[in-house]
Amino acid sequence: MFSAMLSGAVAAADRSGYLDRILSPGIHYIGYRSTDPLGDLLAPVLEDPDKLQEIASEGRKQAEANHTWTHRAVAILGAVKEFLHRL
Repeated sequence: MFSAMLSGAVAAADRSGYLDRILSPGIHYIGYRSTDPLGDLLAPVLEDPDKLQEIASEGRKQAEANHTWTHRAVAILGAVKEFLHRL
């Protein structure tokens, strides 16, 4: 999902507790539940190019600021260092 956002695409994903903590559905991505009728959810958004561009732009900003591979590498290295200090 973050790769799509970083490329400037509108991402659509099944919502989760994690995503709800770090992103806002309808602002950064199109969030849905697996029980939602996806076609009914996507149709109005797909008919609004300005809204699609807004979601893509906001998603890209959020992903660039917080969700690149560099961000993940720093977090992983921090976790490894913390683990090693406990030994």
